[in-house]
Amino acid sequence: MKLRPITRRLGALALAGAALAACSSNSSSSSTTAASGSGPAVKLGLLWQIKGEGAYGQNDYQNGALLAINQINAAGGVNGKKLTWFREPVDPTDNQQTLSSFLTAVGQNPTAMIGLVAPTQVQALSSKITSSGIPLLATTTSDTFDAYGAASGSQYLWFVGAYNPALASYGTDYLIKDLKLNKIGLMGTNESYGTEGVAAASQTLSSGGLQPYATAPYSPSATDLTQEVLAMKGADGVFDWGYPNTIGVQLNQFVQNGLTIPTMASDAVDTTVTAGLAKGQALANLYASQPCDLSSPSYSKTLASFASAFEAKYNYVPSQNAAWTYDAVNIAVAAVKKAGSATPSNVNTALGQVSMPGACSATYKADPAHFMGHSEEISKFNNQGQTTVVKVATIPDQKAG
Repeated sequence: MKLRPITRRLGALALAGAALAACSSNSSSSSTTAASGSGPAVKLGLLWQIKGEGAYGQNDYQNGALLAINQINAAGGVNGKKLTWFREPVDPTDNQQTLSSFLTAVGQNPTAMIGLVAPTQVQALSSKITSSGIPLLATTTSDTFDAYGAASGSQYLWFVGAYNPALASYGTDYLIKDLKLNKIGLMGTNESYGTEGVAAASQTLSSGGLQPYATAPYSPSATDLTQEVLAMKGADGVFDWGYPNTIGVQLNQFVQNGLTIPTMASDAVDTTVTAGLAKGQALANLYASQPCDLSSPSYSKTLASFASAFEAKYNYVPSQNAAWTYDAVNIAVAAVKKAGSATPSNVNTALGQVSMPGACSATYKADPAHFMGHSEEISKFNNQGQTTVVKVATIPDQKAG
């Protein structure tokens, strides 16, 4: 089985310099010439960096979006016209630069925008997203504070990625019910992503009549987790909601300290594996709770079809990030068609009514929180870093904030 190239959940920005072998347009403002047609033209604004534009630029976001755009245009476009697009490179580590690029994108009057690949970007721009009056489909996972009506929510903000606490709860539930573990230690970063995940895991343990064996938060930039790892001695499993580099440190130090218990991690672990941050025996007891698994897509016909088309076009196995942007383009177009309009406010209303299958979610449908992705699965890694999907579930609707 082929392994996917280096990918990231770009909330995980501590891993630098990882390169992706892919091909993509290098233009930051490329747009297909509109064909004649009776309906209004549809223009999408894409918000991410590609390889070469920054330490965290990768081509999966761009390639996934372009695959969808090209398929739509080959089938006749939207309203009888070619779907057009432009891209503004936004640096996920620089909120000031993100704001500047976002405002530039708003000035180009798109029908909808797609992107912002780090949760911190979304949180920093929430008020600007509202004032723009343009719907944004965010290509990252969501947290409680991102819900419509909550601190970082917006009536114009919609999440393609799955709900982070649900992924954490589902992974913990698998440790308890499927692996029959009852002494589960909790690890995670000491900022919002990790603390949300650990809180959800702790609540799931409590619902099962259990308490954490130990809880060991750590810095997202930690390079030595000896103290935290030793706190897990005596546990029969560990939940670690961190970023690619710190998960790699944890897995390697488990081996060094003789811990052979299962680890349940987030989708960030895909980068841990493909970047070689942990190898061989360190992967022997590794699981991931994530929205979709592009290394083993056969559990979903829609995902497998996307993966096949992507690999045929770009000659490599896509990541979850490519699936999200592919799905986001199709969701935006579905909303335009449902609205019968390319006016952003009308499209935004229609986004709350769209229901459709996708590559990285069996069904995309907005809940009251504006979270659209509702699929999750558990993958088991082997020593070679290959995965097997062992369980699939649906994330329930979340309430508005």
